[in-house]
Amino acid sequence: LNDMQYKTAKAMNYCMTQWYLWQCNREAKSNDVKSNDDTKNNKQKALYHQCRQMFPEIQSKTISSITKTS
Repeated sequence: LNDMQYKTAKAMNYCMTQWYLWQCNREAKSNDVKSNDDTKNNKQKALYHQCRQMFPEIQSKTISSITKTS
């Protein structure tokens, strides 16, 4: 249980870092143009697939929840 909690926390930290970097990059490129929901959904899907590859022992439902929360 402790191992799974640790890996889940690590996955959450990774997702939060990636979202933060994505937001910083998006704001740096253009302050006046907001991205639409499609761009956010594409980023979320890409992040989901990255996390599935990095953390295969975590259930897909948990990874999905993590990427939607971040």
